Formats: sequence, structure tokens, C-alpha cells
Amino acid sequence: QLIDHVPLPWFEQVLVDSRNYSTQILDKWVGPKDAPLIKAILLGDKSDLDVETKRVFMNTGAMHMLAVSGMHIGLIVVLLIWIFKRLFFYRGRVVAMICMIVLLWFYAFLTGFSASVVRAVAMFTVLIVAQLLKRGYQPINSLSVAGFFILLVDPLAIFDVGFQLSFLAMLGIFTVYPLLENVLQFKNYILDQAWQGTAIGLASQVFTVPISIYYFNQFPNYFLLTNFAVMLFSGIMLGLAIGLLAIGKLALLSIPVGWFLALCCSMLVGFIAFVEYLPGALAVGFSPHWSWVIL
Repeated sequence: QLIDHVPLPWFEQVLVDSRNYSTQILDKWVGPKDAPLIKAILLGDKSDLDVETKRVFMNTGAMHMLAVSGMHIGLIVVLLIWIFKRLFFYRGRVVAMICMIVLLWFYAFLTGFSASVVRAVAMFTVLIVAQLLKRGYQPINSLSVAGFFILLVDPLAIFDVGFQLSFLAMLGIFTVYPLLENVLQFKNYILDQAWQGTAIGLASQVFTVPISIYYFNQFPNYFLLTNFAVMLFSGIMLGLAIGLLAIGKLALLSIPVGWFLALCCSMLVGFIAFVEYLPGALAVGFSPHWSWVIL
């Protein structure tokens, strides 16, 4: 028996309507088999993802792809810059940057304001404002600002595993990546990009490995191999998914985009499952003391 009904506040209603629209479009054009993976990558919604897929991603070190993170926000920023440069014909810089900030925070709102998304959006907001004010940009400072405001709103977030891994990964990238960036240099563009991605992966692992082993008692030995697949597919799938939401009402365009998106899902899952079955893919049985983790 329905006892009472309280209408949602307008901003919560917008969130619900936006997520419902996104879910309906993805289910319709991508299909029920692959849509849950796209929803996890785009919206951070893993509720429809089957246990087997979650296990494969966790055992190969690709679980971060299923949690909307700084990587996703970075790809969206690159996409927005590409669009606004053509939309404003390199003019209206202030308007373009304000629009980017608004869209980034709406995306954070759409994904439920998880710690990793708020951290990334706050950092990019500081970067954009610094450019508007023609001021210098210090990554460590912006990371600290993002962490401060997240903990100001929710002090207990510091105990959240996602919060810890997210901030430690970025700390590793800001401090260790500059040291690794020029260790190897390739004249070939593809090889150079592959090394840059590998260096970022290594830098982020420096600070996250102890925490990851402490909480999950396992370590994916082939995380670098998995990282290549994530680098290759994440940008393509995220761009296609956002594009599909934009053209979701146009069947003529949505059908081929949805088909290609489903194909990318199958290829990604297939490759990650292949990595999981390689000999020695997962090291298990770790139970370190917290003092070892800090050391």
C-alpha cells in the first residue's frame, strides 16, 4: 500500500531523468549484452554488470576502467576542447571555458559525485580558471584543493578505498611520471605514445600497489598489458557512447554507432579475458601489515 509520495527536488529529478534517458538509449542501440559495460564506463553504474565480467576486470587490473575516474574526465576534456575549438572557431575563449566547466560539473552530477570524479573535475576546473586568469598551474596544489573540498563536505571519505586509490594514483603520476617520461624516447609516434601510456601506468602503480595489496590481497602481474587495451579502447568507447546519447533519437545514425560500440565491448572483454588466462596472471595470498604499507 502506497502510504505517501514526496516529489523529488528538481535537481534530483533532473539527475534521475538524465540517467533514465542514458540507460534507455544504450539498452536500445547497444543491446542488453553489452550495454551494462558501457553504462559502467560512462556513468559508473555497475548494477547491471554480471559477476563474471567484474571478476575478469578485477583480476587483470582493469577495474579502474569501470569506475568513472580522472582518465574518463581527461578524455571528455579532450573531446570538449576539440568540439569548442571548431564551434567557436578559436574565438570566444572565455565562453568556451565556462561551458566546459558547466558541462564537466553536470557530468559529475550525472555520475553521482563519486570521489574520483569530483577530484578530477575540481582539478580541471582549477586548471581552466588558472588559464582564464593567466596564472600558473601547480598539479599538486590543485590535487590538494580537490581533496580539501571533498573532505570538507564528507570527512569520512578519507577512509573510502576509491578515494585513497584515486588520490594516490594522481600523486604518483604528478611526482614519478616526470622522472620516467624521458627515460626512453622513440622517434616513432606510436611507440612514443605507447611508452608514455606505460610510464603513466607505472607511475600510478607506485603509490597504489601497497594499498591495493593491503585491501584486496592480490596483484595482477600483467597490468601493463591490460593497460594497453584500456588505452586503446577507453577513448573510442567513451567518445562513441557520448555521441550515441547525443544522436539517440536518430535511428539512421544510432544503429551503426551502437553496432560498433557493441563490437568494441566484445573485443575489449575478449582481450582482458585472454590476459586473465595467461600463466601467472594473478599473484594472491598477500596479507601485509599496515606498517609495511606505509613504509
